[in-house]
Amino acid sequence: MLEASYDPVEFVRNFPAVMFSKPKNAPDTLYDRWVFEGWFQSAIRDILSKLEDHHIAGLEFEDINTETMTIACNIDSSEFYPRFNFHGKTRNITFEGQKRNYTQLGSTLEKLIAISASASNVHAYHHQLLTEDAKDLLNKMRHPSLDRFEAYMLRNHPSLLQIEAHASFYLTCFDHLKLLPQKPVENFFKGLPYAVGDQHGDWIAIAHQHPLLSMQLSHGYKISN
Repeated sequence: MLEASYDPVEFVRNFPAVMFSKPKNAPDTLYDRWVFEGWFQSAIRDILSKLEDHHIAGLEFEDINTETMTIACNIDSSEFYPRFNFHGKTRNITFEGQKRNYTQLGSTLEKLIAISASASNVHAYHHQLLTEDAKDLLNKMRHPSLDRFEAYMLRNHPSLLQIEAHASFYLTCFDHLKLLPQKPVENFFKGLPYAVGDQHGDWIAIAHQHPLLSMQLSHGYKISN
């Protein structure tokens, strides 16, 4: 069966874009979060690449919203691989128009996230319950700077990494940071979320909510900030 084209709003109502995650045995709701589904991560990366391709070609979209986008997918395939497509009108690019496209796309994704979460009836949706990485991505799209690295950084944003790639990604980043001068690296680490003492929750507290990690951390493992 070939791919069919779907309305994005109806699609995310039937195929969740986010899932609600609650750490096992957590004593409270402090770390409850809405998390991007794998297909949604891939679809965002793909549509960001398509947007960049249009901008490189000197074109901007007049408007980006749920009515000027569709989702292409073969829902009967053994590989679930939905992709967003643009169908809006284009015109010659301007700096402001280019920024507006990122803002519009970010707003559209936020709308789809809220619709998908609400349709699940699992937990009341609120933007603040998205993961910190997801909120950072949407915030960067809401306020694009359009420096020469931004398009690359957006489509390779940590929130769009498949869960299987998290460990290797962060270990590679850490190995690279060890090669840099100490002072900038220290300043970098101070700005990271989940540091010990972070009012929004530190990584040790989060780790202790997982039974196996808690057991390991409680048996003499040296803990570093």
